[in-house]
Parts: sequence; C-alpha cells; structure tokens
Amino acid sequence: MRYYIQSLHIQREDNKFFNIFLNIEMKILPIFAMMEYVGIGFNEKVSESGKHLIQRKIEYLDYKAHVLLPGKTFSLSSGDNVSEILFTDLKIPPPEIAKSTSRKNRLKKQYYLTNSVVLEQINHYHPLPSIISEYRVLTHHISHYIDVLGKYLFRSDHYQMDRIYSTIQQTIVPTGRIAMENPNLQNISHPIDFKRAPEIDFSQESIKSFNESLDRFEYLSDEHYLSLLQMDKSCDVITVSIRNAFIPANGCKLLSVDYGQLELRILTHLSQDPKLMEMFNCNINIDIFKYVAHQVGNIPYDSVTDSDRQQAKHLVYGILYGMGIKSIASELHIPIEQARGKLENFKKTYNKLIEYLEMVEENVIQNGYIATLFGRVRNFSNIHSCKIDNNEISKVKRAARNSIPQGTAADIAKMAMIKIQDELDKNHFKAQMILQLHDEILFEVPENELYQSAQIIKYSMENVVKLSVSLPIKMSIGPNWGSLKPFEV
Repeated sequence: MRYYIQSLHIQREDNKFFNIFLNIEMKILPIFAMMEYVGIGFNEKVSESGKHLIQRKIEYLDYKAHVLLPGKTFSLSSGDNVSEILFTDLKIPPPEIAKSTSRKNRLKKQYYLTNSVVLEQINHYHPLPSIISEYRVLTHHISHYIDVLGKYLFRSDHYQMDRIYSTIQQTIVPTGRIAMENPNLQNISHPIDFKRAPEIDFSQESIKSFNESLDRFEYLSDEHYLSLLQMDKSCDVITVSIRNAFIPANGCKLLSVDYGQLELRILTHLSQDPKLMEMFNCNINIDIFKYVAHQVGNIPYDSVTDSDRQQAKHLVYGILYGMGIKSIASELHIPIEQARGKLENFKKTYNKLIEYLEMVEENVIQNGYIATLFGRVRNFSNIHSCKIDNNEISKVKRAARNSIPQGTAADIAKMAMIKIQDELDKNHFKAQMILQLHDEILFEVPENELYQSAQIIKYSMENVVKLSVSLPIKMSIGPNWGSLKPFEV
C-alpha cells in the first residue's frame, strides 16, 4: 500500500491525472455504494403479465410455422433445424452472407447461417423467415430480460417492496464508463410491439392433431394458413415493456435526466468546428440530427424528412467511431457509391471536426495513448509492437476516436453526480440516484420534494463544466421507468 501511495504522490505533478483519481473516482465511490445499497423497485406481477402475452405469441408463431411445413418435426430454437428447413426443404437460394466461414460449420453438409441479416434478405421468398425473426426477438426478450431479472429480486423490509440490487463495476471499462452486473441494468430492453395472438388452440397437441388430419385432407395446410392470416388482421398491436416493472418506492416518482448529444457536443468543443458550433449555439431546442441533415444535404430545415434525419444520425456516429464506407452504406441501407457521396459532403461540411479526428489518430500512433479533456488516460502501448498488423492499427485508431468523447462524457456524468449529491445533501433532500445509464441518470424522488430536487439536478448537470457549447438536459417523470413523460422546471 505504501508503494502505491508513494506512486500517487510522485504523480501529483501531473495535476490532471491526480484530479481524475482524487476528485472524481474517489468522490464518486460512496455514491455508487449508496446506489448499490438502495437498489431499484421491481413489480414482478407486471413483468409476468408481459411474459404471458409474449409466451402466447411465441407459441402461436411456432404453430404457424408448423402449419407452413405440415408433417415435419422441427424446433424454431434450433439453428440447424432452421437452416435445413429454409435452404434444403424450402430450397430458398442462400445469400452470400449465409455461407459460414467457421470450419465447424463448413464440415456440416449444406449448413448456412440464419442470423437476422440473412433472414431479412430472404424474407420475400417465403413467410417463414419473418416468423423466425419475430420468434427470436420474443424468445430473446423472455430469456435475456424477464427471466433474468426475476432471479435478482429481494424483499426490502425498509421499502416494503421487492427491489433489485445490482453491482456497479467502476474500473472495468477502459474509457471510464461504469458497467453493471448481477444483473446488468444498463442493458434493459426498450418496449417491443407485436400483434396479439388470436384466441385459438395452438398447443403442441393441436399441432399433432393438425398433422394427423393432413392424411385425410391434403389441401388443409394452405387453407388453414390463409385462415390464420385472416385472423391476424383482426388482432390488435400490443406493446410490452419490461421497463414498466421498474417502480419507485411508495410516495415517490421516477425522474430521468438525460444529456442531449453529449459526445457530439464534447467533440464540437474539442474540434471548435464552426458549423457544429453554429448548430449547437443557434437554438437550444433545435433537432440536432435534423439540422445535420439540413447542413450536409443542403436541404431546407423544414423540408428534412424523418428518413433524412435518421440517415444523418447514423452517418454522424458512423464517422465519429471510424466506421468504414461499407459499414456506413449497410447502416444507411444505401449503395456504397451513394454512401461515399454522403461521407464526402459530411467531411466538407465539418472539415475542422474531421481534422481533429485525424489528429487524434496521428497522436495515438505517435504517443501510444489518448487523454480525455480532464486527463483520463487510456494506453494503447501495443501500437508500438513490431508484431502489430494493419488491422490492429485500424482498431486502435477507431478506439482512440471513440475513447476521447466517451471518456470525457463519463467524466462529466460522474462530476455531475458528485455535484448533485453535494447539493441534495446541503438542502436535506431525500432524492436518490438509483441508476446511471451513461449520459442518463435515474432518480427516485419523494413527490413532496419533486420540483425543488429537479431544479437542483438540472442546474448541477448543466453547469458542472463550462464548454464552448451548452450541455442541456431533458427531464422526464413517471410512476415507472417505462411510462416517463416530459417534465420541466
């Protein structure tokens, strides 16, 4: 221990390094400890209700698949079964990306991949690929969210409710972000929409009975499937959100506070790009990605479509994190040449940003490390290894691009949390931070202190550091995590 203390004293000459350790990481520790201790409320009845609706739709999709393939025994959960059905039984032409490069898979006779990209490319040949895609989304929702969360419920005598107590990992992410485990509450699914299953019998016994009836009526399969499609049309679309099960303690509300485009704002400050500065400083309520589409595409702001905006958003983050032209084209769902044109327009529009990102790449190659705005260092010492190849160098460059905005954003979020806690304590308010989701913080706030606590939180987050662009936040409030509504103070 003495050795480490002496090392820290030696490195005090590097004020930024010591600032990160002493004024951020050490001060945030008790806040993280309290978040682990407090946990977050969870209503298992809500999650089980959603599970019932999803499970019924899963069984119905399985039934539809067996109607389409009468007499065949298979499982939609088996990749081998699905591959055989699609490309052998139905004789769907396998796209190039379905051909596996794995030696294990190559040894299997006529084995092809059936991931989501493959299924999307072949769904026009037959109804089954779409059924499989939806089946996988719904089964994943149950196995990775609903069933997992149920294992971590503990009864709180203090709150008189079930709560989940996750573990926060403070030092595991190289950029300075936190991670969570047991369970990972930073990776909770957003709501899923699907058509309700019709009120018919589609049990395994029903599938067996249906297959037996085919011996007498060869035409039954097609007719029955068409009747199912007719029933589907009359079924309403329902939304299931596991986030609805996350609830506050009695007498409290959940308050979410989220920085808007924090990483892009950080890069604007660091690069001093005039076009980005103009965008962020012209109007605090402007739609940022709509404005990017306006600037890059030379489209009147009011004429920018939702599609234009979405493409602009994908383009921004694709460039910031060093995606190649093929990846950008795939992300935008456009031909490579069209993507190349958009990329060139972006570079011309935000040339200072591009110059800054290229400088970051040059510096990491030269120095073997990067540092955030506040001095957090991430080492890439392997860059100077004689064994490193071009692929590894490209990975380091992408990681360096990503690490500076992400690491600086992590520093700002932690500094904001420290400032918030100090101010809440000074005013003797009982609002609790219960989750940190990178640029978003979730609070459990007593209803009688809501407005005053929200004022403190807003001011603390927006003024924790002074950059050349503003750091506005958005607030939302509600009786559960899935039903938050905009809130202003």
